[in-house]
Amino acid sequence: MTILSQGELWYLIAWLSALIGSAYLLMRCPECYEISTRIYWKFLLQPWKMFSFVVSTALLALAAPYSGDPTWDYADSIIVALFTYTTSPWAVGVLYRSVKAGTFSLKVFVALSLFFTPCWSYDFYILIRDGYYPATWLPNLVISSTIALSAALFWNLAWHPDKGTCFAFMHDPWLEASAVPLKKLLIAAMIITVPFLLMLGIFLYQAQ
Repeated sequence: MTILSQGELWYLIAWLSALIGSAYLLMRCPECYEISTRIYWKFLLQPWKMFSFVVSTALLALAAPYSGDPTWDYADSIIVALFTYTTSPWAVGVLYRSVKAGTFSLKVFVALSLFFTPCWSYDFYILIRDGYYPATWLPNLVISSTIALSAALFWNLAWHPDKGTCFAFMHDPWLEASAVPLKKLLIAAMIITVPFLLMLGIFLYQAQ
């Protein structure tokens, strides 16, 4: 039996509505959203991005048994990582470019919904697995959002001969940034990932 408080029920209805609305918009006009196009997936499936996704997912999953957190297991590690990888780079790019241009459209609504998808997928998984809404939903919202932002910046790293290392979404054409070896982006990548690794290490240490 699933148990929800009134507040949790309304929160669940709100984010489910946001995701259903976003799915409708994406299906109605897929060409209006880069995440539905081939060019985005070509941008996302560059070898170094796929490699780093596999490594980071493995770290999260392997750390689960040692976390001391009963809500952290292999399944939600993989689910959250998958949504983070596939949606966050596009969502953050859209939000940055929209704020810079001063334009707020349905694309911003979809981007915000997809940005929080990793967090909501965790909530939904725990709800289905355990039959109650996770009490950690608010800390998870903050932590997941921080991880999603870091991951989005990481997988938007690009290198241009005349600009050096930068974030792809800061320049046009955004999704046509050339595939480059990770070694060209190593310093920037370390700056972004070290805080995440430290946070993971501290969490695991305190859980022991």
